[in-house]
Amino acid sequence: TVASAPSAALATPVVAGEALADGVVRLSWLDASEGESVFRVQLRTPGGAWVDHAILPAESTSFVDRGLRGGVVYVYRVRAEGLGRMGEWSAPAEVETPFAAQWQHVRIGGAVSGSTDIRPGEHYDVVAGGRDVWGFADELGFIYRHVSGDFDYAVRIIALEGDDAGRMAGLMARSSIEAGSRNVYVKLREGDVRLTSRRVDDGQTTSDASLPTAGAFHWLRLRRIGGTLIAYTGTSGTEWAEVGRVNVALGTDLLLGLATSARSEMGTVTARYRDLVDLRSTTSLPAAPTGLQGVLSGGVVELSWKDASGGRSAFVVQRRTTGGLWQDLGFVGEGITQFSDTGAAADVLYEYRVAGETAAGTGPYGDPVSVQA
Repeated sequence: TVASAPSAALATPVVAGEALADGVVRLSWLDASEGESVFRVQLRTPGGAWVDHAILPAESTSFVDRGLRGGVVYVYRVRAEGLGRMGEWSAPAEVETPFAAQWQHVRIGGAVSGSTDIRPGEHYDVVAGGRDVWGFADELGFIYRHVSGDFDYAVRIIALEGDDAGRMAGLMARSSIEAGSRNVYVKLREGDVRLTSRRVDDGQTTSDASLPTAGAFHWLRLRRIGGTLIAYTGTSGTEWAEVGRVNVALGTDLLLGLATSARSEMGTVTARYRDLVDLRSTTSLPAAPTGLQGVLSGGVVELSWKDASGGRSAFVVQRRTTGGLWQDLGFVGEGITQFSDTGAAADVLYEYRVAGETAAGTGPYGDPVSVQA
């Protein structure tokens, strides 16, 4: 809906808010107004005063707020404004930001454990025992945190020292800390990186895929998209080779972390983990999307592009008429690389562009494409 002569009163938005990640909140609403110029967003904490927080262009239907503190209830309201008119404020939308999840250490299956030095953001040094992560039950040391939904974590292993050639260290997702829990494990061993899984509680572990390794430094990566878990390995932390993928029903909420086992009755293994990172909220901005294409079909402009962010980015779509100002048109989530513009006016030449967006912010826009509606 674009600005026009004053007519009916501006509609009151119905606003919903959700906490997306540590320190990130998204607001969304339906744009039911005709003739608004902007949407104004205000914010307060309980007991505080309302303050202007953002002004968004016409046709906006969402707002992502970043850099918030954990464990705080934030209250938002939104109204439409345009051509001397002020709509009514929406009903307040309250969103409580979660505290940052903390890493914990546990011995699973009675594994022998030595010293464990955890300094989040710096290093995770583990001395652990454990007979194996195999069969119907596991023995290992596990440094974990609770996660929900999709995830994408990577870690670098700089040392894996022990007597048994089968000693192992890597990234694991488990449904619980019970020894027979369902799990998916991408692990570094002497000579290879291997993907294993247990698909049912107390069931048999299977070996799903492996790749040979060489050199002293190894990166591992474990990613979940829906019910699919994908394991990768690499030597740089930026280029990845897929080890394999499995479908395991671990549930929405699960335990994700660093799993270390000596594969020994009484001995231990020392694993030194570095650069543990959540690739979905890394401080680097996502790369610009490539290959943007636009096609007019039945009065709707259909856009598609290629994701250059490694699958960790959502996308912002902008539109303008030739020579005009860019305005936000829409937002799509991770893994979606297409968008339909159902509001394009006939016989107008539009330009479109797309940028990736993560918790770190909005990355550069890719090359625009022109479409005659």
